[in-house]
Amino acid sequence: MLKPWTTPSLLFYLLAIPGIFAADWKSIDAAELSLKTPKIDPHADAEAIFWEVQVTDRLQGDMPQTVFSHYLRVKIFTARGAETQSTIDLTSAGNANIRDL
Repeated sequence: MLKPWTTPSLLFYLLAIPGIFAADWKSIDAAELSLKTPKIDPHADAEAIFWEVQVTDRLQGDMPQTVFSHYLRVKIFTARGAETQSTIDLTSAGNANIRDL
């Protein structure tokens, strides 16, 4: 029988703590936080502040796979922007899977 402080149960406790493996959030510049209107389109309801895409090729067992990781932060300017950006539809095609949100 494993004691509560052994490695497997310690790992369980660490995984059970919310946010311990949460994504690293990039800091937002004070100037971006204080924006009252979008930089690109002055009539936009929201605007992307960060949008980074990382592409990685790796093996999953014997099968090669390409992994796309997106990091997106959006600045909301209007109530309509909050409404339209509060839900994001994710789609995939063929054998693609969406995981680790």
